[in-house]
Amino acid sequence: MANLTPGDLAALLPGGAQAAPPPDAWGAFVLHAVLPEAQVPPGAPYRQWAGDGDWVFVSLSEPGDPGRGHPGFRVLSASVHTPLSVWRGLSQEEYRQRKALWQARVEAQVERLIPGFRAAARFILGATPRTFQFYTGRQDGWVGGYPQVHPLRTLSPRTPYPNLWRVGETIFPGQSVPAVALGGERVAALVLARAGSSAPRELSLPSSRRP
Repeated sequence: MANLTPGDLAALLPGGAQAAPPPDAWGAFVLHAVLPEAQVPPGAPYRQWAGDGDWVFVSLSEPGDPGRGHPGFRVLSASVHTPLSVWRGLSQEEYRQRKALWQARVEAQVERLIPGFRAAARFILGATPRTFQFYTGRQDGWVGGYPQVHPLRTLSPRTPYPNLWRVGETIFPGQSVPAVALGGERVAALVLARAGSSAPRELSLPSSRRP
């Protein structure tokens, strides 16, 4: 089972060439921060703001979570999609400037949700698609699979090798936890069928009827 981008998988195979992600592939710019508990508005984990074309995904650790931070502090993550194309071919200085520009943009979006965020934060760290690639090895920091502009754009789970299958966000039905889980069920059923076995009864039931 290969939960890899097509290019990363091809690079592992004999004679494989690492194809580039599609031109419209996405990465993510992520902001990590530590905030005093007193700075977080009541109910902030459930607030949602939609501006004029701007958006940001924000998550906060639970109050008092000892696994995330020290008592009295909350850990925040904020992310936006960013085209991979804008991070390619940059000099070190160009990369530094672009990272600073995107970080300022995301900080401003979080500031609208949590007034005083910048001044109160004890720690702020920005991460680009290059950061994601560095720590995960994922080609170009690609996330989210193929943009869902056509239902038949995603890849087949099958590969030219009979015992090698694709799973994850690059196969149908695409990105998100439910979609990837559904795709994994489909691959499991295909593998069992090839092996001459049948899928467990639970996999044949509609999701609404499963335990």
